[in-house]
Amino acid sequence: MNASAPNMQPARAVDEGSLPLTWGRNLLLFNLALTAAKIAAWWMTRSAAIFSDALESVANIATASLALYALWIAAKPRDKDHPYGHGKVEYFSSGIEGTLILVAGVTITVISVQNAFRASQLVEAKLTLGLGIEIVVALVLWAFGTLSVSRGKTLESPTIVSGGEHLRADAITTLGVVAGLVVVKLTGWTLLDPIIAGLFGLVVVRNGFLLLRDAIGGLMDEANPALLDEIAKVLERTRKPGWSTPHHTKVHRLGQTVHIDLHLVFPRFWTIEQAHDGTEQVEVALCEVFGSRTDVMIHSEPCRPTSCSLCDLADCPLREAALTLHKPWTGTDIAATSRLSPTVPSP
Repeated sequence: MNASAPNMQPARAVDEGSLPLTWGRNLLLFNLALTAAKIAAWWMTRSAAIFSDALESVANIATASLALYALWIAAKPRDKDHPYGHGKVEYFSSGIEGTLILVAGVTITVISVQNAFRASQLVEAKLTLGLGIEIVVALVLWAFGTLSVSRGKTLESPTIVSGGEHLRADAITTLGVVAGLVVVKLTGWTLLDPIIAGLFGLVVVRNGFLLLRDAIGGLMDEANPALLDEIAKVLERTRKPGWSTPHHTKVHRLGQTVHIDLHLVFPRFWTIEQAHDGTEQVEVALCEVFGSRTDVMIHSEPCRPTSCSLCDLADCPLREAALTLHKPWTGTDIAATSRLSPTVPSP
């Protein structure tokens, strides 16, 4: 039985999609401003570590531009050629972002190794001012990154969430650069400058790899146990007498859109209308939690005699066994490919 969201109109999708697009523009402008500040700090100090930090920020501008384009595509309403919408493009964007960051990290590492065998160009007289700029940049990065993650989760946009997480990681690595250069300033050991830059490059490589891996997982609809647990909690809160053994739940997250497909068992003597009312209650509850862009497909199944020990319907005229296995539904339960076995012991 298909329980498609009646309130999911294309016009609404465009309105909601414009919010991530606006935030994506903010991310791009923010990256431009902070990159300019980092380049200024490098120009004054000629520090290899600060140069590496600035080079990563240049890569961030490219990735933010790509993310903005992806958000513009994802905001488009569904059409006959894309019945599930355009949200998957956000994973493509994140994958390319991860690749660009990975390349930037490798480039930083190679340049750092080369600089380690060259005479230092560090301008120690300007190092204090450069460090001050880097500290301010790091604090602003962390604040805006935290805000972006929060906003991205509210808007259900993986692009904005990953952008915010990357900004926070950038803030941490920038502070690491600052800490290392403070040691350089105190000890006068200038060789530490390219060493810090090389370590920074390795961190950037790691961040790019993780971002790329998450994007591939999203494109391949990798299982999300936390999301299944959240769906199970919604089903448990909505649960009514007679509903039993939700199973075969499959979830696709397409950017801001979540598509949920599940099977739910109802008493076999119920009418089609009664079962349909049950599926609509589940649909409404899921849309309240995951947003109006949620798609819900529920397949109604009639109960069997072996389901009696799992069914809590009182005064059932067809009951052949007492209720003995009633328990809260979990993500593992609803993801099972078949109905729960009545022999499973109750917790």
